[in-house]
Amino acid sequence: MTLGALFFFTLSVFVPWTVQLPPDDLDLSWMMVLQWAHVHRADFGRQLVYTYGPWGFALGGHSPAIFPWVVGVWTFLGVTFFAAIWKLATFATGRKWVAAVWMILAIAVGGANYTQMQDVRLFAMCWLLLLLHFYVDERPWPVSKVLLAAAMALGCQIKFSLVFMAAPVLGAVTVDQIWRRRMPSLLIVFLASYLGFWLAAYQHLASLFPYLANSWRVVSGYAEGASVGMRSDDVDLLRYLIGGLLLLGAACVFRPRNQAPGGGRMYWLAIVALVGMLWTAFKGGYVRHDLHEMLATSSLSLMSVFYLAALWPRARFFMSRAFLIAMSATAIWLAWGSANRLGRVPTQQYLAGSILALPERVGVAMEWAGGGSVLEDYNQRDLTAANATRVPRVQGSVDSYSWGQAPLLLNGLDYQPRPVFQSLLTYTTALGRLNAEFLRSARAPGTIFFEIQPIDYHYPAQEDALSWPELLTRYQPADATGPRLVLRQSSLARDFSLVPIQTTTAELGHWTAVPDADDPIWVTMKIHPTALGRLMRLIYKTPPLLLGIKTRSGDVESYRLIRDVAEGGFLLSPRTWEHMAFATLYAPNWKEKLAGAGVTQLAVSFAQSESSPCFEDQYELTFWRLKFPHVEISQVPGMANYLNLRDWVARMRIVHAEEPPELIAGDAGKIVLAAAAPSRLIFPISSGSGRFRFSFGLLDKSFMEWEVTDGVEFRVYTIDQIKPDGFDAKLAWSRTLDPANSRLDWGPQTAEIQLPDKPPAVAVYLETVPGPKHVRSWSYWTDLQIR
Repeated sequence: MTLGALFFFTLSVFVPWTVQLPPDDLDLSWMMVLQWAHVHRADFGRQLVYTYGPWGFALGGHSPAIFPWVVGVWTFLGVTFFAAIWKLATFATGRKWVAAVWMILAIAVGGANYTQMQDVRLFAMCWLLLLLHFYVDERPWPVSKVLLAAAMALGCQIKFSLVFMAAPVLGAVTVDQIWRRRMPSLLIVFLASYLGFWLAAYQHLASLFPYLANSWRVVSGYAEGASVGMRSDDVDLLRYLIGGLLLLGAACVFRPRNQAPGGGRMYWLAIVALVGMLWTAFKGGYVRHDLHEMLATSSLSLMSVFYLAALWPRARFFMSRAFLIAMSATAIWLAWGSANRLGRVPTQQYLAGSILALPERVGVAMEWAGGGSVLEDYNQRDLTAANATRVPRVQGSVDSYSWGQAPLLLNGLDYQPRPVFQSLLTYTTALGRLNAEFLRSARAPGTIFFEIQPIDYHYPAQEDALSWPELLTRYQPADATGPRLVLRQSSLARDFSLVPIQTTTAELGHWTAVPDADDPIWVTMKIHPTALGRLMRLIYKTPPLLLGIKTRSGDVESYRLIRDVAEGGFLLSPRTWEHMAFATLYAPNWKEKLAGAGVTQLAVSFAQSESSPCFEDQYELTFWRLKFPHVEISQVPGMANYLNLRDWVARMRIVHAEEPPELIAGDAGKIVLAAAAPSRLIFPISSGSGRFRFSFGLLDKSFMEWEVTDGVEFRVYTIDQIKPDGFDAKLAWSRTLDPANSRLDWGPQTAEIQLPDKPPAVAVYLETVPGPKHVRSWSYWTDLQIR
């Protein structure tokens, strides 16, 4: 009875009966692409390159076509987990109630419902196999170990990073079996299962090696391309190190018996494997130190719970067992701290959440098994999301840059993905080259929905850098009215070339002049890591490189620089930060329209210092002219309004602004002049009579989150004369928007005023005044016109 209840408890937390759709388009997009890949039997060796494999859809699948597969995958993993912890519990103690309490703890810790926990459940298969083999059951073919080896193979095709957790375990177990002159049974099961799952996912044998090679490319660039730090880096790393050392110390003190000729060989194999597992969890949690920290601390907590049971029979004294309990409690406390601080998981829900959610999950499972309408809720969510993210209906195949595949799939378009289908992962030249070659192939999509969406403050042109010249010559703008630029494949591809301008040696932390040219400037950089840098990249990560730029408009900005992408090259100048600026690159007069965005100087440095012992002080720079035939785009829908707004901004004089006014992609992708209140701006106009038409508003984020604006007053003045000592402005119009309290004030508003002709106006003066509390006064102007 108790065992059955624990079994159903395990299935309730392993099988995602209540699927939660991610709140952001980034995660929803990759989840939906993985579902699409399974349904369309996409080739993961060549057609798709990602951190997930052909079974990756199991981490987020919810559509009717996918959901039975997801249930099957996680039921298998849940059964395997339960069989292993039951074996471990009965080994630890002969008291059934103590074993049951420990199993509840293990299931509750492994079943915590917050981000990264699905990865931890996959990792758990590796830890359990190591412990069962070295501590519990030496036999080569027990069912629990065979199931774990097969589950590891499946997990490695759900997420490729599991390979690094599985490798030290399989290595230690295989060496142990061979040393004892036994058949390496678990390695055989793993390899046979891996091949079987590969074929079951509709993959071709010929694609297996390309899949492994390309997945390795993704993983090898992770430490530099995806690293993120927090202010608490040092403290958090120290906490993990303490918890890891406690676990490692316990494993060393309460070591297993010598089981083979050679004495302690087997003991050291288990310890080496444990070090490898701790290191893999560490890399997974602290290279990208954000929510991923919960991967590391949750792994440590569940691993410690497992080791508590495995080591318990060898800790025969009260103080020894107290130490093991303290070790596990410390690891669980670290995991709770991460969840509470990063995932906002309340204390009372950290461990109890899995138990409290049991009735709901069992109810949903029974409803689904009985043919109920559980999945209709997911269908309705999809329909709601599709209606909220309408995209233009186009003929032929489509793709989306930088990401944003969800709207395409939700609206039933003919999706034709590039290999690295989300640009944020093209953090090596080799990965970027895969996408560039795809655009040159016959498989390239007929339409691309283009938006620049850099993450982690990357220099915008570095994401899918090698695709940009291909897009500029093989596609051209067709529609610029929506949130994304619509690019259509040209009937005749134009050629581009890179013409070298200058090669120079620069020094980290010092400014270097960028040559001027009549073509956009392409740059390649060779930044050399030292021996220490290569070591740090292997065991942890190197300090992030920063790219500082100065533009002709006087802006000085800093971005993350991805070293490997810089070596392959990227568009440096003009600084192209949004999709409409990218569209302007097509125009013959691009240099005039983007004059202020031209980069005049650059510098490479670090956040805390000008140099680092991880990199040599000098690096090589080569500047190139990116030459390609330009096309006329003034008739493209939406471009005329954008170019008109750029002309107004070029004439703009800032009288006062707490934040520099700038062109940004506002709500629904519309380009607006952000002028956060308070701001006062002057725009010269041709003198004479006429009417001034304009749009204005507050960004949605100013009133749709937990803290809301208290309104902004918009004012328009006319100026008939600008004197050396100032100007006289006459108030012509004003209006206050308070969208937090009035639905009518949502979105862009439009107004029009008559300009005076006696005396004639020579300028308009636009002012934004914040409300009394000055909260989120994110105001903007757009669609400025003289009629």
